Amino acid sequence: DLIVKADVRNPSAFISSTLAQNPALRTSTGVGSAESIQELLRPHPDLQKALDEGAMKRLAEVGLQRATELIDELLKRPDVRNPSAFVVHALGRTNAGTNAASVEDVLQAFPTVAARLDDRAQMRVRDSDPVRAKEILQEILNREDLQN
Repeated sequence: DLIVKADVRNPSAFISSTLAQNPALRTSTGVGSAESIQELLRPHPDLQKALDEGAMKRLAEVGLQRATELIDELLKRPDVRNPSAFVVHALGRTNAGTNAASVEDVLQAFPTVAARLDDRAQMRVRDSDPVRAKEILQEILNREDLQN
């Protein structure tokens, strides 16, 4: 979400609103298939050619809703020189089925981000799925223009 929303400046507010709207892990909408991802990309052959096998696999793992969001974002951003890296970076390095030990472990893994969060945002993170929390904190870490 942060990658798509370039105007976000307050990570605490972003986390609070994002987790209030979508508390579940994004992959909970279901896993897409390689064929369904190919179908999404069919009208965009240049983008389809630009995505490597790893990026296609990740798109299939996250489900059609999230894959559609990323494909739409790539189509809006012709300045992206490496669409495969964009996809992998946007989805982070977590696998769809991997669960972090706990949200506390996730917060400890991102101490600079956790330190910038207000009490409300930290409470929302603690109430969320650990993998979803990691996804959001990774997005914040990857953005340099955020302020609290």
